[in-house]
Amino acid sequence: MSCKLAPELYPRVFAAMGEVVVITDAEANIVFVNPAFERETGYKAEEVKGCNPRILKSKYHDGAFYREMWRALFANGHWEGSVVNRCKDGRLIHVEQRIETICEEEGEITHFLSVWRNVTDSVQMQERLLDIEKDQQLGRAVGGIAHDFNNILAAIVGFCEVGLLRVGANPVAKA
Repeated sequence: MSCKLAPELYPRVFAAMGEVVVITDAEANIVFVNPAFERETGYKAEEVKGCNPRILKSKYHDGAFYREMWRALFANGHWEGSVVNRCKDGRLIHVEQRIETICEEEGEITHFLSVWRNVTDSVQMQERLLDIEKDQQLGRAVGGIAHDFNNILAAIVGFCEVGLLRVGANPVAKA
């Protein structure tokens, strides 16, 4: 059994979602954001309506990244990937994002639908784990070097002790 959702229910559905929803017109001007967008970015819906999503641009990605994103979006009708956005307070957040084109029956793009979720905590945890791994590898390397140095020093000390024993037995060597 299928059930068609009435268009007036869409805002309530989007409001209930935990993921951020941004809808822009064909010129990429924001026409709708859900409450999750407001929570994640610090921008109010009224502030961003009519704005371009570039307000979230972090300068983390270069022009080639965005050109490839738009190329894929127009070629495939969707794009999916990781983006670093800048919030209203300047904080950077890592998001996993999917953008879909919304077209008329004739195929002309009328809107873009972007859905994303904040994965900053996960990214930071991965970075911490990598730092720990690097520290462990450095510790092993330093330990190995210290061990090798100790071996060299043990040989030097041993030869010095043998030399002192020989000097102690030979009165000519003392002079």
